[in-house]
Amino acid sequence: MLNRQMIQPEKMLALLSNPGEGLFAIRGRMETKTYQVLLYKYGEEFLLLKNPYLLHILMDNPYKYSWSDQDLLNNIEDTLESNYYYPASKEWVDLDLKILKQIEQVEIEWFQMEE
Repeated sequence: MLNRQMIQPEKMLALLSNPGEGLFAIRGRMETKTYQVLLYKYGEEFLLLKNPYLLHILMDNPYKYSWSDQDLLNNIEDTLESNYYYPASKEWVDLDLKILKQIEQVEIEWFQMEE
């Protein structure tokens, strides 16, 4: 079973410094816009995944689907192979998280990949 946790922006900032692999599904509701991002961390690399279907499955139907690590990794791999991603710098991610800390309605789901 996939290790999944709801975390706050402060905890995510701390996790970004740790080596390892994980996926963060982030949603922040603002007055005029909803900020939604899938951030895949692999070692020191950060990739913004453009996969609205995966975001919907992970954020809107969390208990309808029980995925394994491998199911999630396969979906991430398909997204990467289709070039549906943007590389991101740690500084950019840190800046976004500092902004998101100012918003009351922020959801961050952390999917930790088991080693």
